Amino acid sequence: MRDYDGVTRLDRFLWLNCGLDVGYVAVGVTLAVCGWRLARSRGLVGAGIGIGIQGIALLLLDLRLAALLTQAR
Repeated sequence: MRDYDGVTRLDRFLWLNCGLDVGYVAVGVTLAVCGWRLARSRGLVGAGIGIGIQGIALLLLDLRLAALLTQAR
């Protein structure tokens, strides 16, 4: 990165994104559990699992980039 302020802004944005990614995982798990317990709907369970997996993947990508930024400082 060219300047320290830019790295700091990106780092803060990445940590915000990590929090949102955890929210995606929580929504996915909630959708899957409620879909199974309330409606026995395989569609809702599948959608919940898909959202949870996507949230985990995004979280891993954001954490990896945050680790690279920490090493670059």
